[in-house]
Amino acid sequence: MANIAEILGEVVEGDRILPPDSLKLPGYLAPEAVAYPTTEAELSAVMACAHAHRWRVVP
Repeated sequence: MANIAEILGEVVEGDRILPPDSLKLPGYLAPEAVAYPTTEAELSAVMACAHAHRWRVVP
């Protein structure tokens, strides 16, 4: 299964990874973020948003 790092590209430890507000999900701190998403439904939502460039990685 893909992970956030694969979807978003380079993620540095300590970065905050913020989903779009529409997903109603919490943000994640790297490296914990790379284990997310955990289900196929979450993966689909993340992939759709990531490809639309709505996820933000905040150093």
